[in-house]
Amino acid sequence: MPGHMSSVPVLASKLVARPRTRSGKILRLMFAVSSLLLFSPAEAHDWYSGIRNPQTGVGCCGGHDCTPIDVSRVIETRDEFIVDGKWRFNKDEAMPAQDGQFHACIWGGKPRCFFYPMNV
Repeated sequence: MPGHMSSVPVLASKLVARPRTRSGKILRLMFAVSSLLLFSPAEAHDWYSGIRNPQTGVGCCGGHDCTPIDVSRVIETRDEFIVDGKWRFNKDEAMPAQDGQFHACIWGGKPRCFFYPMNV
């Protein structure tokens, strides 16, 4: 029929040139990894920025020194929180966490700040 085009389904993947070489796969992998590195760590450390230990005045985080820790790693005594049996944080220096988890900041091999869930 004149003026009538036959409609043949075409997959979108056939219209876009995809790299089939090893270097193309490496580039895609590098892009994915760099995207994760750009967005994840910054968001995780945002709320630590500018916080100081309330007793010593020392800054808590130098950019990669604070991390969430599992409750199984924390022992609570009358006066302290002890992490992994060696890092000791006085309770009067501990602060409430913004996300409901325990967090420890250890900078230069020294415990700096400790954050505890509000329900502890």
